Amino acid sequence: MCAGGDDAGLDDYDRSRLSDDDRVFTGRLARARCGDPRAFEELLRWLERPVGGYLRARGADDWEALANDVFVRALGAIDRFEGNAVQFRAWVFRIARNALIDERRHRARRVDTVVTVPHELPDAGTIVMQDAETGEQ
Repeated sequence: MCAGGDDAGLDDYDRSRLSDDDRVFTGRLARARCGDPRAFEELLRWLERPVGGYLRARGADDWEALANDVFVRALGAIDRFEGNAVQFRAWVFRIARNALIDERRHRARRVDTVVTVPHELPDAGTIVMQDAETGEQ
């Protein structure tokens, strides 16, 4: 299954219908599925700027970390992908969209605690103890 060429896994009819770009993509995808880190890096380089720009434009808190998460998710699921280069790009962008939605849900559930401190704190000598029940000093 992990044989080498750029059009690995294709029959002669499929090979004849591929453009050069599709043939290169198909080869990279096949090698990435076989665990070739260079092939996945090439796919990542192809999409890192567009995905990063998408996440940045949509207001991700830490778009670089989120983009990294997108590519980790894509690598983990690459065996389930079927399609050409255009479909792969759409698939990765769907992963990015879902990651952004997850981040926003997480952000909405996060409780931020705000502590306010008065400008002037009383001098330690002026603090008066009061009885909690009677309020007397």
